[in-house]
Amino acid sequence: MKRLKVLPAVVLAVAFMAASVILSACGGGGSSTAPPAPPTVSGVAAAGAPIVGFAYLKDSASPSVTRGPVTVASDGSFSFNVAGLTAPFILKVEGSVGGQSVKLISVATGAGTANVNPITNIAVAAAAGQNDPSVVYDTPTGYTADMTQANLNTAIGQIQTMLQTLLTAYNTTTNPLTGNYSANHTGLDAVLDVVTIGLDTSTGGVTVDSKTTGALIGGADIGGTGLTSVVPVPVADVPAPQTVTDLQAIGNTLQSIFTMANSKGMGLMPADLDPYYAAAFGMNDGFNRADTITSYVGQIAEAASTMTFSGVTGLALVSVDAGVYTVSGKMKFSDGTLIPLEDFASKFVNEGGSWKIKGNGHIATTWVYPRAVRSTSFNGTVDTTTGIGVEIQDNGNQGIKSAVVTGPSMSGILYVESQFDPGHLCFNNGMYCDIIYLMDDTTIGAIPDNAVYTIAYYLTTNGTGTVLETRNFTVSKRPYKSTELTNGSFLATNVTSHALSASSYGGTFSFTYSLPTEYVAVELGSELAFYEFTSQGGNQVKINKNLSLTQSAASITTAAAAWTPLEAFFYTHAVDQYGRWFHTYWGFQ
Repeated sequence: MKRLKVLPAVVLAVAFMAASVILSACGGGGSSTAPPAPPTVSGVAAAGAPIVGFAYLKDSASPSVTRGPVTVASDGSFSFNVAGLTAPFILKVEGSVGGQSVKLISVATGAGTANVNPITNIAVAAAAGQNDPSVVYDTPTGYTADMTQANLNTAIGQIQTMLQTLLTAYNTTTNPLTGNYSANHTGLDAVLDVVTIGLDTSTGGVTVDSKTTGALIGGADIGGTGLTSVVPVPVADVPAPQTVTDLQAIGNTLQSIFTMANSKGMGLMPADLDPYYAAAFGMNDGFNRADTITSYVGQIAEAASTMTFSGVTGLALVSVDAGVYTVSGKMKFSDGTLIPLEDFASKFVNEGGSWKIKGNGHIATTWVYPRAVRSTSFNGTVDTTTGIGVEIQDNGNQGIKSAVVTGPSMSGILYVESQFDPGHLCFNNGMYCDIIYLMDDTTIGAIPDNAVYTIAYYLTTNGTGTVLETRNFTVSKRPYKSTELTNGSFLATNVTSHALSASSYGGTFSFTYSLPTEYVAVELGSELAFYEFTSQGGNQVKINKNLSLTQSAASITTAAAAWTPLEAFFYTHAVDQYGRWFHTYWGFQ
């Protein structure tokens, strides 16, 4: 340990007198000037709703200095300390909004405000004369001369000309790049609520599509250093401002539901949810109105056992069709968990002056998502696989016997009803219902962002005959490649034994867990399943348990049945911001 040096008494005396003179000169008190705040670049990242994701910044030094990732806040805000960095600064925000993967670019010519949105994305492309603005972020030093305030002002002015009727209707003059605004469904944000502003990075084509009609209502092309062939949005095609008022009212309805659910907790009853569902409900994933309400009562009560609802974040309008509003967003919970709003409600209709939940009109519960699995078998062998997961459940007993999946890297893949788990469709027809379509890394690498997969449902077992329904799903990000998966990709637990007795059948199975480190998890869960396999299939029981993002231990309790399980499995899952699932399976026997 370093010792303090002892000063001679005379030195201490001189020091004391000098200090007294200084204090006296200051009137006996002390004051200091706070150091100046460091220069920052900050703004709002939104595209019809705050982007759920991360922000990055590169400066124009050679070599370029990178800042980030910085988490975009729930209101879309972000900030970077740019002290010591060289302007101009190129910004990138990657994440998801409205069920889509987004990557948007912006620029700051110096410290100050630099928002990131579809308009700034086009402005950077136009100022640089580059169809793909990501190239500007990747090589900022190559475009320093183009990222001038004059070029950006020209590009912003041309975009505002294209959108002028919209900006007037929504009473906004906010500069989309440098102006102060909030992602709160007013002003500029309201404009982004009702239209989709897109950029084709291969052709440089700019499009403006109405979310209320689905029609192309404006556009332009990326030119040398600006936009060409600008087609302004006609007044007649401007979505009515009432659309945004309706969206806000739908958000209020959802908040009312969640507030009520929090107050009821595990005591929630169907009668509590009933007033929020439309009389003209129709069908929802094969369920009628009553069955849908009953199903959600159970799910909400299960969630209430570990967390409470915080509300909806990122509420975005998807489309409007004959008065039916389709929306997207995330249900946010007290521990930070984010679950797609579509898992609860995606369509709303106004009945008697109140916005109510309407069925989605689909005949089966279906999910399509990137899925990675790490399985540890009974003997300790570890196997890691990755691909596209397709879960199809005929919960409404519509008689679905098969389905055909078509999309990037999946050409006419047949799923059939499981012989051991009726109502569930599997990639195979074996003892275990295999729902993942495995892919190698080359195949996965060819899947684009926002890939669309189409599923056709059939009454036959071979995917032929009359099509009951055709349904599209968007996968915002490709699966992880096998070479990208590490131990940090999966939820880690303290479970070490494969003995069936360790599964605590008829008792309480307790475990600890730690979060993945390869990404920011937005949802966690677990399941304990017991099986009694016979030639007829045998009995089975599955118990789900939500896991909190802010805790590290949980338990699952089972009641012993009249039959004896022969094996059991403990499952966990973690989900990232793009909806990619990472599963672990642990076998007991």
